Amino acid sequence: MTTTAYQLRPRTELFAIATHARARALSPETPSSQRHALLQMVDEWGWAAHHCYPGGPWERSNLKVVFLLADAWREADAAGLPPFDLANPAAFLLDTAVTELRNIYADRPQVTEVEFTAGPFGKRIEWGTITSAVTRYADGTERDNISYPGPRLHHFLYDLAVLRPPATGDTLTLRIAPGPSALPELDVAEPTPRPAYLPSLLDYHDLALPHCTCPKAGCGGAIVGEATREAQAACPFHSRTPTTSCHQGINCPKLPPGTDLSHVWIVVLNEVRTATGRAIERTVPYEQADRSELGPRHLQHLVEAESADSAEAVVRAQLSTWNRI
Repeated sequence: MTTTAYQLRPRTELFAIATHARARALSPETPSSQRHALLQMVDEWGWAAHHCYPGGPWERSNLKVVFLLADAWREADAAGLPPFDLANPAAFLLDTAVTELRNIYADRPQVTEVEFTAGPFGKRIEWGTITSAVTRYADGTERDNISYPGPRLHHFLYDLAVLRPPATGDTLTLRIAPGPSALPELDVAEPTPRPAYLPSLLDYHDLALPHCTCPKAGCGGAIVGEATREAQAACPFHSRTPTTSCHQGINCPKLPPGTDLSHVWIVVLNEVRTATGRAIERTVPYEQADRSELGPRHLQHLVEAESADSAEAVVRAQLSTWNRI
């Protein structure tokens, strides 16, 4: 149950119910008669969001998902959990992420705040909860070797990054001790208009049989990429069949004439690996490149970015994970 038309993703909503139910159960102001029901909700709906397979996609078009949410809110109302106020969705997700951290550190009041840094994850920029997290303590000490892999926090920060996209290197400090947490002021440039059927020039267009339900590209092929992952999972063909015959969107025979490719770059890594991994050798615009002259294809990385420096920043941030190329 929410108080505005904005809707959270269903799994995020169930995780949020579990997080706020636990916070309410831990509050000294909560009557003892309500705590047992609240803690049962934490286990039940946290487990459902993490492990339950609703027989199809985790979307409100799936009737089983609708029933799960209805059951969760029926129990939440009975346990005294107030409805979510989503008048400002980003503020709600920020508060819910803070609440999750306060639940984690409920018995360790010496932890005062946690700082996350944004970085590339696939084709998205997300708040990193596994690496680059800094945990600060009341005595002034810091630790950078604590990760926060829990699915609840990941979902809250993922949706927050969708609503308020960060740039690589931005930091987000969540204050566990009393005091406000705030999103950084982000100067988000308007994205370059793309053809409606082409979410990304780097997605693949795969064979689409009559019973394929994936989004389609201009050539009739199924769009297979990060943005369509949930659709692929629900597709009766692609959910169980590997890609069969595909080409990248940038090479699509139906790519509209005059499509702007100036934001696509090829970042080439050096063939020689040093003790610290491979270095970037050069970055060239896709439109001006002869890929046969750029060395082995496995060292060439296509990146969508507004400038060569931005493209290199994306690759440089991921080099540590590419040390076995």
